[in-house]
Amino acid sequence: MIKILKRSRIKSLKSTIIHIFTVFLILCGFLLLNSCGAFEEEQVNNPKVTIETTTSITNFVTTAETTPVETRPEKVTFPICGKVKLSNQFDWLNIRSGPGTSYPMMGKLAPDTVITLTGEQSNFYILDFLGSQSYVSKDYIVIDRSHEPFSTELYAHVTSELVMSTDEQKKEVELLDTLVDIRTVDPTIQTNIIFATDQNFTGKVQYPLNICIIQKDTAEKLKVAQELFQKDGYSILIYDAYRPYSVSVALAEIEKNPIYIADPINNPSRHNRGASIDMSLVDSTGKEIEMPSPMHTFDQTSRRSNPGMSEEARRNMDYMTDIMIQCGFVKYEWEWWHFNDDNCYDYPVTDHYYYDFIFSNSID
Repeated sequence: MIKILKRSRIKSLKSTIIHIFTVFLILCGFLLLNSCGAFEEEQVNNPKVTIETTTSITNFVTTAETTPVETRPEKVTFPICGKVKLSNQFDWLNIRSGPGTSYPMMGKLAPDTVITLTGEQSNFYILDFLGSQSYVSKDYIVIDRSHEPFSTELYAHVTSELVMSTDEQKKEVELLDTLVDIRTVDPTIQTNIIFATDQNFTGKVQYPLNICIIQKDTAEKLKVAQELFQKDGYSILIYDAYRPYSVSVALAEIEKNPIYIADPINNPSRHNRGASIDMSLVDSTGKEIEMPSPMHTFDQTSRRSNPGMSEEARRNMDYMTDIMIQCGFVKYEWEWWHFNDDNCYDYPVTDHYYYDFIFSNSID
């Protein structure tokens, strides 16, 4: 009987334990479900959590997009255009004959001037400056592709100023110097400045730049003459115009006859005043027409009264002379090519160094 009771109690106890365990499991499940629901509700009802998560992702993407990517420098292919940009302390950029500040100057470039660059060496760009290979510092050049293709001209500018010099009566007076680049007045006039090459009677280069400089009013007279020649199918060809005084001194040491090279001390050349030219004419094909002698032939064949010249040469010389006189020039008996502005004594004798000329794209 006692055994039966013990068995009954044990069975009842097991049943109770199982029941309690079942209830425990149910409670745990309920609590678990409530916990998940509360988390989901927190996610839905608490926008701060969502914003912070989104912001974190956005920050990551933005950071990834703005991280600098290492790029290779663009390869510069020449020729290319550059624009002169200067700091306030500089008024121009020096053009030099070599890639360094120890090389001689050849000229000056005004700010905002566009130049064609043909190469580079060290910290210098290379450019073709009036037919000569020259160099400018990279520090003041900005590549400017808006000016391609490369056709921008460079014109010389000389500051106009009053200079003490001699007038026609050889008195000391103050005269106005107004030298200009002939191309700024009439770009159709052709030039072959022989002293800028070694193809002259000295066999040496006398002018560092191949450029025609002349007084502005003299250039205006040439413009009128050019228009008359062009009507007949010809063009002026200038061999020499402004000649620095120091060059005349050097020439006089080689050619000592004052008929052909003026005495620089007692009678300076009108070339030194920028008011005379040595010239000829070319036809519509660019060929020089026949004249009494080759340019700068310093003998009797260059004289206007030379009886040995051909009829064609005389006809051409007289035709050229008539128009030049009509336009305000005076002929020279000993050189068929030489003409003085009839106002030549209005201008001073000067000795401008070519590297003092400032170059820009402007014709004004």
